[in-house]
Amino acid sequence: ASSMNSIELSDSDKKNIKERLMNFKSISVRESSMLNLLSPLTDKKIKLVLDPTMLNDYTYWLKRCNNSKSKSKYILSYPLRDSETVISLSQKIAGEKLCSLKIIRGDSNWNLFSKTLNTAGPSEALSLINNAEIVVTSSFHGTVLSILLQKDFYTIKCKDGNNVRTESVLNLLGLKDRMIETESDMDLSSHIDYRMVNEILMRERKKSQNYQDAMKLLNARVTNLESNLHIEIDMERIEDRSKALSYIGIEVADALKTIPTPIEEPAKVEKIEAGAFAQCDSLR
Repeated sequence: ASSMNSIELSDSDKKNIKERLMNFKSISVRESSMLNLLSPLTDKKIKLVLDPTMLNDYTYWLKRCNNSKSKSKYILSYPLRDSETVISLSQKIAGEKLCSLKIIRGDSNWNLFSKTLNTAGPSEALSLINNAEIVVTSSFHGTVLSILLQKDFYTIKCKDGNNVRTESVLNLLGLKDRMIETESDMDLSSHIDYRMVNEILMRERKKSQNYQDAMKLLNARVTNLESNLHIEIDMERIEDRSKALSYIGIEVADALKTIPTPIEEPAKVEKIEAGAFAQCDSLR
């Protein structure tokens, strides 16, 4: 499914996109904003589906965590953009919760002597999220993985305005209050009710899976049809030409049955030149 941040389209953009959308059998997107943007440009029904990471449940992601455990409680800071804001709010939460602070980041501000981690692989990163008391992030996938591992989290609303993907997911799951801009937006006494979130996720997963299954079936049928047509019309390959001629031969034979049987006349004996056999052979 297509995915992008919110943009403004010129009249020229709309015309070009409208023409190109005609080439698709079906269209699916991951954000409601993109659904609203493209719907006026096509007669096709556009399907809103989940990000692929969200098609798997808590158990799936838990199995992919490593077995490492922290000796103390900690707040995990996962900045991708607006790093200063993310880390500053993480530090305040850690202070109030009397927790240590761990930071995942891989930019040039990494410091060997701090609690910053920039070498966490997939299983380590999942474990850091899973074992954290609270996750503070400006990353879309940091937000999604926090949800999938059923953690309390806060997503920082980035100043560049590119928050569409995260906002779409949070709104869908009833978690829009988890996107914050300042410290005053936080309520550290609140906890996410994942029973409701999981109910929505299960429903949306089913919709997305049904769409995927339908597309696989449609593509299989189209491929099969194209393959059959290819066999009949690809006259470059000997075996395909033989099959095609066989089909034609059957049609000709059926047509011949409708022709009246001619009255037999005495056979005429004609002398056939040797060169005629060569001509007949060339027509086989």
